[in-house]
Amino acid sequence: MSLPIKFSKNALEHIRALRKSMNLNEDTCLRIGVKGGKGCMVVEKMIGFDQKTEQDEVYQIEDIRVLIRKGESLYIAGLEVDYVDVGNSRGFVFRG
Repeated sequence: MSLPIKFSKNALEHIRALRKSMNLNEDTCLRIGVKGGKGCMVVEKMIGFDQKTEQDEVYQIEDIRVLIRKGESLYIAGLEVDYVDVGNSRGFVFRG
């Protein structure tokens, strides 16, 4: 199964650096998901580290395991995760 979302090279480098600086164990994966979306609420994309649950699909991108909850792929399909560091703004962004 192919990953429904892409990652820039810069994003992957920063994810690896974060994992190392946070001293995360091997069972900790990168989670991509959404929150909100009920009724007229806007769907907000999120990224973080988490443990796998039964509701997750597991994907592999290079050396990083990525978790996406079943049913959330349609909200993030075709997007790219990038990392920006411009002026006072820095962090992960979703493009697409």
